[in-house]
Amino acid sequence: NVNVVIPYYGYSRQDRKDYSRAPISAAVIAKCLESQNIDRVIVFDLHAGQIAGFFSNRCPLDNLYCEKYIMSYIKTNIIANLNCNDGRDEVIIIAPDEGAVKSAIRISTRLKCAAATIFKSRIKPNEIHMMKLMGDVKGKIAVMVDDIIDTGGTMCKAADLLIENGAKEVYMLA
Repeated sequence: NVNVVIPYYGYSRQDRKDYSRAPISAAVIAKCLESQNIDRVIVFDLHAGQIAGFFSNRCPLDNLYCEKYIMSYIKTNIIANLNCNDGRDEVIIIAPDEGAVKSAIRISTRLKCAAATIFKSRIKPNEIHMMKLMGDVKGKIAVMVDDIIDTGGTMCKAADLLIENGAKEVYMLA
């Protein structure tokens, strides 16, 4: 058997058509991989889950999640270092955009701490028009969690927003 392990699936943001007659690049990569007669593809944290549907039954795709490692890091390096009861009251998990909300909620629920999100609108790619915090971070340690960082613009502006709203520390995990 030939199993291909891909830590980062290239073109994972190109999972749909942006304009007429445009290629769906994530699907093209899937076809290229399948044409090599491989038996299975293993990836980590696909940006868009529907990419798994681009692979046939002949070559299944396994999407593994890194959330448990992120949670372990937060428990060991952030919560455990706090000088209060169990530290969970001081930590808030932040979704830096709408795409990260599900993951942030899963992590915060398992860690038994609060969660918040940031609403973001763009004028064009890589240019943020507005960001609005939805939640209370005052006096808390904010931990932003996302699946991918491209230019870092969103995370940097989000960190500034969190500090402006009273977060005492900001961590970024991706």
